[in-house]
Amino acid sequence: MPHLTGVLWSDTPALWAHVKPLIDSAAIRSGGRFMADDYFDAIFSQKQQLWLAWEGDEIVAVCITEIINYPKKRVLNIPVLAGHQIERWVGFLRHIEAWAKSEGCRKIEMSGRKGWRKILDDWLETGVILEKDI
Repeated sequence: MPHLTGVLWSDTPALWAHVKPLIDSAAIRSGGRFMADDYFDAIFSQKQQLWLAWEGDEIVAVCITEIINYPKKRVLNIPVLAGHQIERWVGFLRHIEAWAKSEGCRKIEMSGRKGWRKILDDWLETGVILEKDI
């Protein structure tokens, strides 16, 4: 059974080579918006948080979070959520939700591929992202 770990910013460099392939797998669907290394500085400078789901010595999932202070509400944004065998680790999101609540967040937001809607069935779909390359 996998277990969830919040990664200290100072441990990020030592883990990065192991985390990078999972983040890059999410980047493929980002429409060219990011690659893994684009997140390293934000995590290392403590602007974003890195979470890992472990099974033994293997990282099976990675989540990157970021607290956003909107004028009227503090929100946890999840820009990256990727891994293997999702059914084994997706339940860990409830621990991240609890952490977000303890940090004063009143909402969690995430954009992603349509398949997440089926998996995160207790999340409310509040909009659609439309894109056009110009």
